[in-house]
Amino acid sequence: MIKTIGLFTRKPGLSRQEFSRRWREHGLQLVELLPAMKGYVQNHIAEEADAPFDALGEFWFESMEECRRLLAPEQWSGGRALREAEERFMDSTKTVWFSVDEVVHKEPPRQGAAIKAVSFEPRQPAVTREEYSRHWKEVGLELVKLLPTMKGYVQNHLLPEEDAWFDGIAELWFHTMEELQAFQETLASEKAATLMKEVEAFVDLSKIVPVLVEEVVLKR
Repeated sequence: MIKTIGLFTRKPGLSRQEFSRRWREHGLQLVELLPAMKGYVQNHIAEEADAPFDALGEFWFESMEECRRLLAPEQWSGGRALREAEERFMDSTKTVWFSVDEVVHKEPPRQGAAIKAVSFEPRQPAVTREEYSRHWKEVGLELVKLLPTMKGYVQNHLLPEEDAWFDGIAELWFHTMEELQAFQETLASEKAATLMKEVEAFVDLSKIVPVLVEEVVLKR
C-alpha cells in the first residue's frame, strides 16, 4: 500500500474553523470522485495550536500510479471543479506532499479516539535518514511496551528522496487527556531515562513540533 501525506494551509483572512468546515466538505466529495483512493484521513490542527500549517491529510493507494492521479485532478471526472473549489479556501502555494513508509506499532482504535497527537520529528545532523529510520523503528517497539496509556501508535518515515525539515511523523492516540498526561509524565520519568537517551542520539528533541489534532476518518 502506498501512503502519501499532505500539509495544507488556509487562505489569508480565513479562520481555522472556517477552513476546517470547508475542508471536510471537500473531503467527502474527493472520496466520491476518486474511488481508487483506499483510505483518507483528515487531521485538523486545533484552533489555538502554533503550527505553520492548518491540516494534515493522509491518503492510501494500491499503486503509485493511482497516487499520482490525486495530484492531477484534471485527469479525472469532476477533478477540475473540485480543485477550483479548493483554491477558494486553501493556499495551494504552501501545500507540500510527502511519500512515507508507514509503520504501525500499535493499531489505533477502529472507532478513533478522543485525543490524537501528531509529532514532527527531525533527525540529528550527523545521522542519515536511513539510520534515523532504523533506530526509530526499533525504539517504537520499546515505546509501546513502556507506555500502555497510548491507545495507538503509528510512525510515518519519510522516504530518502523527500526534502523536508523533519524525517518522521508520529501519530499517537489517547482516550482522555489524563492518558496523554500520564504518557508525558512517563516519558519525563526515570523509568524512561535510558530509552530517551537512545532517542536523543538520533532525534533532535529541541526541534520536535507536537500538535493536537481532530481526526476525521473519511475512508479507511
